[in-house]
Amino acid sequence: MTATVTTEFRHEYETRMWSWFRKRFLWWAGVVIGLSVLTVLGLGFALVMLISQAKGLGPGPIALSIISIAMSIPSLVLYTGYFLRVRSKRYTREEILRIVYILIVVTGIIGLANQPIALEVAKIIDPEWAKQIAPRRFTVGNALGGIFFTHFFACCFLPWKWTESIRPIIPLWLVSTGLTIVYGWGDWLGIALITVFSPLVAVPGALIAWARTGRFRSRFQMMVLRRHYGEMKGELTDARRIHEALLPKPINEGPVRFEYCYQPMRQIGGDHLFARLHDAGDGPVLNLVLIDVTGHGISAALTVNRLHGELERQFGEKPDTHPGAVMEGLNNYLHFSLAQHSVYATALALRIDAKARTVAWSSAGHPPAFLRNVSGAIERLESTTIVLGACRGEDFKAVEESMDMGPGDALIAYTDGATEARDIDGRMLRIEGIQGVLAHGHPEAQGGWCAAVLAEVDRFRHGPPQDDTLVVEVYCPLV
Repeated sequence: MTATVTTEFRHEYETRMWSWFRKRFLWWAGVVIGLSVLTVLGLGFALVMLISQAKGLGPGPIALSIISIAMSIPSLVLYTGYFLRVRSKRYTREEILRIVYILIVVTGIIGLANQPIALEVAKIIDPEWAKQIAPRRFTVGNALGGIFFTHFFACCFLPWKWTESIRPIIPLWLVSTGLTIVYGWGDWLGIALITVFSPLVAVPGALIAWARTGRFRSRFQMMVLRRHYGEMKGELTDARRIHEALLPKPINEGPVRFEYCYQPMRQIGGDHLFARLHDAGDGPVLNLVLIDVTGHGISAALTVNRLHGELERQFGEKPDTHPGAVMEGLNNYLHFSLAQHSVYATALALRIDAKARTVAWSSAGHPPAFLRNVSGAIERLESTTIVLGACRGEDFKAVEESMDMGPGDALIAYTDGATEARDIDGRMLRIEGIQGVLAHGHPEAQGGWCAAVLAEVDRFRHGPPQDDTLVVEVYCPLV
């Protein structure tokens, strides 16, 4: 994965996390505000009922209710204030996280302080009642229960990391431990055990946070991959349309004609056909260049695009360029611009002169083409030099050869995707397989020898294509 892709992924992930965290924070704070309002109203109603039944009751219960209401109001105000601020202002995720810490720690401390404050007030105004309720109401269990509920409730809403969820527990644990020691809520062994194991109240909430963030990251990765796959597929479709626009249109009339069949391994590939029909004065001359670049897919297609531009330059400067000169130009281009990237190519350049009834060729490590004459005899057009880009220009010898090609003859060329097709046992079709089709088969009504060869490749091959395949037929009609 490139640095650019990683940066884009991280940025989008953080943006999604911020949006999700902000939304869930508002829900959490809103629910806490609602529950706090109900709590205050409930405590107020209980206070009214106590006052109405004050006969026989000491001042302790009424004072305890008033303290509970008074201790609930700061938390309500704090949650409401931060809810309105986050709702109206754009805070970063880190800033909202700090607000969460403040809310949990401050309200947690208020909850922990509620018991000691109530106990001290009860001792002052009603000592006897305080002695009766202290063992029941003022225990470390109540303190830890309040911490657990505050933390667990926050973890049920907030999409934070488990490590982030533990941080507010630390100051609350210290305060709880201090109060436990000061007020002696239990014997010393119990206090020691509670002090050691009380942080475990954060475990359920931390597990929820861990599971939620892990699930979110997995789903987010799948969503991004699906979207990027769709984008890449669309881009490849557009690239294939542009790439295939480089391929020539078949020529179906005149004294020399050609057609081809192209089957890329992927949506775009590294096989290419260049054609240029040139009027030599005494008749048309067809120049064809068949190229097979090393590799597959996008990298090979980009190389093909560059080689196509080089061929356009060569034939633009000199329309009557011969196959040997074409090979020399392509070799120099590949050697000086692409060989440093370990990019090479095989190629077959053809020059069919309908008037002279000849075909001249130069082949750079390309599989042999076949010339099938009107009587059915087959001749090979063998390779005449090494692959393109492997050596410097002065060491590259572009040998050019020629043979007769008259009316009724057909020349079939192909890339190694045809010969290297493998059957279920791993055996390749090989050059002999292509030659066998031409010797014993018949051209298809639609597509001619190209379609016949490609049909044999598809029949022989087991599974999807493992290489780009291009088959070309050049022929001179009898009439």
